[in-house]
Amino acid sequence: MESNLMTESELVLYLRIPEIGKAERFENVIENLRRFHDLPSISLCRQPLYPRRLIDQWIEQQAEKQ
Repeated sequence: MESNLMTESELVLYLRIPEIGKAERFENVIENLRRFHDLPSISLCRQPLYPRRLIDQWIEQQAEKQ
């Protein structure tokens, strides 16, 4: 069963950051997206989780800005 909430590691793979990014620490890329580009997330037990549906909407919004 696929979860509707992704962990940070799952999000890194979902966004294909290792394939396209040059950062050594992928967590920094995600943190940058959260702080400066309004990447949607929720916190549960002090851990960020990323709702897949909202991430997909965010991607669409980012694409429209281009």
